[in-house]
Amino acid sequence: MRKILFCFLAIAVVTFAGCQSAQKPMPVLPPYYNTISVHEGLYCTESAKVGVAGMHFAKNEAASKARDEMRRLTNVKIKRVIKHFTKTIGVGDEQAVNHLFATASVQVMESIISMPVYSKNEYYDQDNKIIYVFIAFDDEMVAQVAESIKTTVLKTMKEDAALWERFQVKNGMSELEKEVAKEFGDKMVTLFDMSMTS
Repeated sequence: MRKILFCFLAIAVVTFAGCQSAQKPMPVLPPYYNTISVHEGLYCTESAKVGVAGMHFAKNEAASKARDEMRRLTNVKIKRVIKHFTKTIGVGDEQAVNHLFATASVQVMESIISMPVYSKNEYYDQDNKIIYVFIAFDDEMVAQVAESIKTTVLKTMKEDAALWERFQVKNGMSELEKEVAKEFGDKMVTLFDMSMTS
C-alpha cells in the first residue's frame, strides 16, 4: 500500500486514523499552507508524537523520516528517467540499465546529503500532540539533482564503447534531457490547490 505522504491533506480535507480523531474539530490550517509552490513529487510531510523526550526530539524524528522519504521519492524519479531514456535509445540490456540507475542514484543521494537546501515548515497539532514537518526541494536542489543525473549517465555511457556509440547515434543527450525535464523540470504545484482536488 502506498504510504500516505501528505498528512497536511488529512488536516485540511479528510480525517485519517492516527492523525485526527473523528470526535475532535479539525486543527486550524497553517497560514503558510496555501502560499507554498513546490516541484511536483518532490515534497513530503512526516509526523511524530511529542512524548516525554520533548518537542526537539519529536521534530528531529519527523524531519529524519521526511528526509528518508524524500530520498526514496527521488530514487523513484531517477529510475523512471533511466528506464524511459534507455528504452528510447534502444538499450535493452537489463544489466546496463541497472548499472546506470545504481550509479546515478548513488551520485544524487550524495549530493542530497551534502547540500541540505530543503524548504522546511512545521505545524504542531496541540490537541493530539503531533508535530508535522514538511520539506521540499527548492529550485537549487532540483537543478543540482537534474545536472547530477545527466553528468553521471554521460560519464557511465562513455565508459562502455557500445553504449557510447548508441548514445551518439540515437541523439542520447537530447533524449536524456527530455526525460530529466519530465521528472525534475519546472512543473510546480500549489499545496492548497492539491488539497482541494485530492
